Amino acid sequence: MDRRRGNTRFALIAVLLAAYALVYFHRTMTGVVREQVALFAEYYGVDENLLTSVFFLAYFYAYAL
Repeated sequence: MDRRRGNTRFALIAVLLAAYALVYFHRTMTGVVREQVALFAEYYGVDENLLTSVFFLAYFYAYAL
């Protein structure tokens, strides 16, 4: 029974760490592609900060679901 419990804990920790890495990547991605966001904002005539916020909210709502 203890071996199965240990495997379950390891799997749970692995899934949580993978989810954290994915979320961390997506949260920092908007800062890395700031120049591209600025180009999109200029092309579509939208405020750059607004577009960055929309990207962040899209990630947040996707993870919340």
